[in-house]
Amino acid sequence: MTATEAEALLIPNGAKKPYDAHAINKIEDVELGEEFIVYKRRWFVLIVFSLLSLSNGMIWITFSPIATFSEEYFNVDVFWINALSMVYMIVYIPGSPIGSYILDKFGMRTGVVIGAALNAVGAWVRVIGCGGDNLFVLVIIGQTLCAAAQCFILCIPPQLSNNWFPDNEQSTAVAIGSLFNQLGIAIGYFLSSIIVTHRSDMVKLLIIHSIICSVAGILTVCGLINKPPTPPSFSAREAIISGQTENVKSWIHTLSSIIKPLKNKSFVLLIFGFGCSQGMFFAINTVFDQLLQDYSYSRESGYVGVVMVLSGIVGAFPFSVFADRTGWYVLVLKASFIVLIASMLFFTLVLQLQVLSNIKILMYISSAILGIASTATLTMSLNVGVMAVHPVPEATSASYLLNSAQVFGVLSTILIGIFIKTNRSLCLWVSFGVTATFSSLVLFFNTKINRDK
Repeated sequence: MTATEAEALLIPNGAKKPYDAHAINKIEDVELGEEFIVYKRRWFVLIVFSLLSLSNGMIWITFSPIATFSEEYFNVDVFWINALSMVYMIVYIPGSPIGSYILDKFGMRTGVVIGAALNAVGAWVRVIGCGGDNLFVLVIIGQTLCAAAQCFILCIPPQLSNNWFPDNEQSTAVAIGSLFNQLGIAIGYFLSSIIVTHRSDMVKLLIIHSIICSVAGILTVCGLINKPPTPPSFSAREAIISGQTENVKSWIHTLSSIIKPLKNKSFVLLIFGFGCSQGMFFAINTVFDQLLQDYSYSRESGYVGVVMVLSGIVGAFPFSVFADRTGWYVLVLKASFIVLIASMLFFTLVLQLQVLSNIKILMYISSAILGIASTATLTMSLNVGVMAVHPVPEATSASYLLNSAQVFGVLSTILIGIFIKTNRSLCLWVSFGVTATFSSLVLFFNTKINRDK
């Protein structure tokens, strides 16, 4: 299809009558003097995807809140329990380019359905792994399948928001799509903490997870659609006309899309700043139970984790809404990283000063603030990252950021897991120092926001 033919098909006035009835209103691009139709179904598509993302996040964190119990249950070293979380980060690194290629070539729906299938199958394989002695390898295989599923899930929010939402709702849509994954982590923390008290409870927990993943998969197959009949914004129409949707691309064009983000110095700074901050947050979630073992609230690690993640969901959402309302995307991005550095310092001090170990409220407060800051940097980085390198496909820019987070996450988890046993104090301060240093790079982020052009 030529650009002219594509443009002719995408003129809003040419929308088919059956779809016009589903439009909420027509959004006008003030600068360009054009109207774009938005559809009610966009919220249904977003929620269906978000539930799938929720289930995948829940699977990731399953064993971290009960690491000590899991170590005894499976009769393995705690390293292998941590590995069940790290496998998510490890698989994403080689898997995300494959996921991005499938999403670009065959469309968002095809990629996400593949992810939903892997997620459900992997969850049930984990259940089989609890069926007897020496079956821990099946738990690893199941967890790995779910890890592969995230390669078709984590990078979707920017693409889904661009396909379905007008410009003034896209940050909000990205936030919702990303925050449901965080909500899944919170649910995972909570379920593991309240269900697993005896040996027989492990199978019960994994069956509940499998049912949730299966329901999310069915909803995805039945309810997820690539895009509406007409684009909701100028950027969405521009992407379609330029051939950056599901159409088969030339290798030259694909290679150009991969290389172009690396030529943007600000985006490279964001890759390192975001990667380190999120990677450290992944590591903290993974070893949280081990971090709190020496304190009187160590048994409450699951509940502290729930507070950390839920606070992030509630507290980070206003960042995206404010950015959408004001258009101050870069300013809000930098503010979120400043808050992150301060919250990481507070969290480190609370863990470091053992005299505070009996004041549980400080642990909850510091964890809540850290959760807010980490989640705010997640949603803002994904959205601003897409804007900074537009019209590079959303999945490509998101993959760069998320891959960086996985690399830092694996390294941080391994190093913290090793040194926390020998020198907790040094481990905590080095973790803070590294996070603060890399996060500060984002303060030098200075590039034009191209999405609205």
